This record gives sequence, C-alpha cells and structure tokens, in this order.
Amino acid sequence: MEDEPIESPGVAPVRWVTVDAAEPGMVLARPVVVARQGVLLLTLAAGAALTADMLAQLIARGVECVGIEDDLPADSAEAQRRRQLRHQLRHQRLEAIFGDARENLDAERRTLFDALLAGST
Repeated sequence: MEDEPIESPGVAPVRWVTVDAAEPGMVLARPVVVARQGVLLLTLAAGAALTADMLAQLIARGVECVGIEDDLPADSAEAQRRRQLRHQLRHQRLEAIFGDARENLDAERRTLFDALLAGST
C-alpha cells in the first residue's frame, strides 16, 4: 500500500509504504519508534537507509508501514500510475466498508460516503 507524497517546505516528501513493500536502501523520511508497555523496543532515525536486518526487525515488531523519502517527480508517468492505483484501492476499500448497505445509508452516512469517495480521486 503506497500513498502519495506529503510535502512540507524544507522537509523531504514522504511516501508511506507497507513494510512488506519496503526495500533495503530506501531512506526513512520519518523516525520509527516502537514501544510496548512503556518499554522502548526499536528506534530508527529519519534519514536512515533501510537494511534487510532493519526490515526484519520492523516486521518482527509488528510495524505495518514506514514513511520513506520520495524523490519521484509529481508529473512523472510512475507518479501518475501510483495515483491511479491509490484511487482504485481507496474505492475498493470504500466498497468493502459500505458494501450493499450504501444504498440504505441515512443522510449523514451518505454525506460521509460521498465525501470519502470524492477524496479518492
């Protein structure tokens, strides 16, 4: 699961990827901190290049996704392909959540569904 880059002035764009999709060499754009019951289990700093061992540790600790630096130009064919894929996946998730019930939604839920669907374009 990939999401579009989030840009802030002076900060590298972030692309969120599942740990399963992350690869050695990708650079963390956000720190990763894993703690359970007040015990610090793992910390990785922003700017760290992922290694196979780091990825194994993330998986073992139950981390689902990480923010990586994204230097892909927004107007590139690959960026456009990713946006289209994200749109399709969001639409599928909304269909799974609302399913057949969406035909019988009350006004509030219909508004929410419509807003979520519009946001997936």
